[in-house]
Amino acid sequence: MESQLFKIDIWETIKGIFGIAFSVIWLVVKKIWWVFLILILIRFIPILINRLIDKLKNRTRFKNDDNKKGKRNNIPKEVQREVWRRDGGRCVECGSQENLEFDHIIPISKGGSNTARNIQLLCEECNRNKSNKI
Repeated sequence: MESQLFKIDIWETIKGIFGIAFSVIWLVVKKIWWVFLILILIRFIPILINRLIDKLKNRTRFKNDDNKKGKRNNIPKEVQREVWRRDGGRCVECGSQENLEFDHIIPISKGGSNTARNIQLLCEECNRNKSNKI
């Protein structure tokens, strides 16, 4: 009978110690919960910002472009030759033969394609003046 009482006494002592420890921890946590919140925010906000920046970098620049990296597809060589022959190797705006560039009549950013019907020869100056206007 005495060993039974001894076991119960030890159990009550252990429960009491853990109960006191838990109560002290709970009081401390209640007082400084905002410190834990700030520490968590300080740790995770930069991670969230970096993920957002990565998502923005990986967004496609051109809506109708199949290339997921946001880069344009090159104009096919056969289309370039056809446009060069059609436009006579001259700027269609001013007739210059210097600094010629292949220009999208309807810009890729507005749904244009890389077909000969949508490409013209412009000199650098005329192309810069046109920008992405239709």
